[in-house]
Amino acid sequence: MTVALRRAGLAAVAAVLLAGGCAEGGGDGDQTIELRALDHHYEDVPEEVEAGTVTLRMANEGVAAHDLLIEELDDERVIDVVAPGDEGEGTVDLEPGTYTLYCSIPGHREAGMEHELEVVE
Repeated sequence: MTVALRRAGLAAVAAVLLAGGCAEGGGDGDQTIELRALDHHYEDVPEEVEAGTVTLRMANEGVAAHDLLIEELDDERVIDVVAPGDEGEGTVDLEPGTYTLYCSIPGHREAGMEHELEVVE
């Protein structure tokens, strides 16, 4: 393997590791999470994000409407109800800790539409 190919391969691996899943950010605490709402579950939500300002962008790829609330913030609705095929967005400031994201549409959370998110320093 040539040095150029090896460097290109290492650069690709580093890019994937630095991307951290679907969370984007410049290291200053401002991050964007691109997630998908499907029928009774969220996809592409990272397990961990850095404390600070977090923007959540949700594409509803399910057949029903979905929203996104955070239980530990007094059930704050971060993303309003999004119709199938549409997208929604909301921004929230998060301190270090564990947060539960969930859909408040009746029956959705009970069917498994919740996700635990760890916020770290």
